[in-house]
Amino acid sequence: MTMVIDAFEVDGFAVACHGTMSGIAAPDWDACGTTDHPLLQHRHLRILEDCGLAVPAAGFHPHHLLLRDADGAVVGAVPAYLKTSSLGEMGVDLGLPLAHGRAAGPYYPKLQVEVPMIPNPGPRLLVRPGADEHRVRAALLAALRETAMRTGAASVQIAYMTGPDQGAALAADFIPAEGNVFVWHRRGKATFEAFVASMTQNGRVRVRKERQQAAALGLQFERLNGDAITADLAPRMFACYKATYDRYGTTPALNPAYFEATFREMPDAVSLSVAQRGEHWEAVLMSIAGARCVHAQYWGVAAPQQGLLFEMYYREMEHALSHGIEAIDFGSSGHHKILRGIGIEATRHALWFRDEDFAPVAARACARRSNAAAEEREAEIRKLPFPDKLARRGVAA
Repeated sequence: MTMVIDAFEVDGFAVACHGTMSGIAAPDWDACGTTDHPLLQHRHLRILEDCGLAVPAAGFHPHHLLLRDADGAVVGAVPAYLKTSSLGEMGVDLGLPLAHGRAAGPYYPKLQVEVPMIPNPGPRLLVRPGADEHRVRAALLAALRETAMRTGAASVQIAYMTGPDQGAALAADFIPAEGNVFVWHRRGKATFEAFVASMTQNGRVRVRKERQQAAALGLQFERLNGDAITADLAPRMFACYKATYDRYGTTPALNPAYFEATFREMPDAVSLSVAQRGEHWEAVLMSIAGARCVHAQYWGVAAPQQGLLFEMYYREMEHALSHGIEAIDFGSSGHHKILRGIGIEATRHALWFRDEDFAPVAARACARRSNAAAEEREAEIRKLPFPDKLARRGVAA
């Protein structure tokens, strides 16, 4: 079932708007440059829908766009959702709904471009390799605006995008905004010992003390990947993951079905770093590997234990250093990461509002948000445990 819910033309391209990811042929979607970005692959976006996370009941109405050229070949794609609530919100619109309601009418629905539930930077305007990138990106942005008009969406909001994507969006009169994400870089080091040695004395002492505390717990540490990743591990993963949310009285963003499906269908992209006592998992860090960066945002600790969470970070760094991995994306929260040598970088977003009179209001709000993000980066960079503060890497790719 294709479930094309709308079709139109823009700039010489045929646009099809799909109401489910399962209604799109996986080869068509993945032809648009997703090889190095597993979070954006057809199978992952479909899993988010199949497990009940990115579905209408959760406030997500899929409106994925496929762009075809005159020969019928798919040249571009966008993961888009008509949002009717703020559930699972990973966007950048804090403070805007109330202002929009007062000045321009209902804020929802809005057309959101993102990977639901997962604030990891990456491409959002997907372009088939070999296609005219500038022309395809411009057409995808025009198609998003047209879709907003045809669905009554008040805005188009693109979250956690790359520099080329944002550049195209700004050329199309979108409003820029910034947030922050915590990213570790290897800093030219070959081993974890060399990485730690490059820190200030306080940094070295902190890392070594925390590793000693973790070693004293008497746990066994294991890394699982490939054939070792099976769906029957999902309950243990979710138990640790949920326990962390429970301690803070919050609701987990992901559900057991997500982990089960991801372990079953994406074992080639998944790694689990596990700390266990016998058969019981005390902590786990799940990562999804892209070509240039590992996304290590999913983690959980069954119960707090001195140094254990940080040991999971350090083991992920050790693995990256021994396997030539340049960077680890540790997600958008957790200022404690700075003191462990994990840097902070800007994330890019772009917004377009159908009401032209509201656009200046949104631009001022986004500028304030971007300035606050820049101030946060400057403050956090000063806390990095490196004499030269060279983890200042600018804006995430």
